[in-house]
Amino acid sequence: MASPPRTNLRGRYELREELGKGGMGIVYRAWDSVMQRDVALKTILDIDNPQLVDMFYKEWGVLASMIHSNVISIYDVGEFEHEGSRKPFFVMPLLPGATLDKLIRDGSPRLNVDNVVAMIEQAARGLQAAHEHALVHGDIKPSNIFVLDDDTEIGRAHV
Repeated sequence: MASPPRTNLRGRYELREELGKGGMGIVYRAWDSVMQRDVALKTILDIDNPQLVDMFYKEWGVLASMIHSNVISIYDVGEFEHEGSRKPFFVMPLLPGATLDKLIRDGSPRLNVDNVVAMIEQAARGLQAAHEHALVHGDIKPSNIFVLDDDTEIGRAHV
């Protein structure tokens, strides 16, 4: 995985490692020196595409205004300097669990009929909540569904 763009953002977030990369963004494990906890920090890949930048700002704007057990929370937002440009980012909790595609690849025993039905139901609840706020995910797939360790809820994937 690629190394972080800088080791410290805004004097608060120390980037530790890349957790994943998707079509629009990249997520890092970061240390929040103010709150003294690990967090997930997402930034956009292509800042030269104004449409993607607008989508990124819309995403965190909607997520920051939502409170739903099946949608990840936003702790903080901002911008940082990277290679002469300003890049937006947002900070989320670092959730204990795995993406659904990892559970499938690993042949997890957690993927029994009852749990899978519950996962689909919870993912649908989260998507419905996002749609009610005019946010359309546009890339639903197992790697974008995050399953918590206790199977009680699904959070939006970090990528």
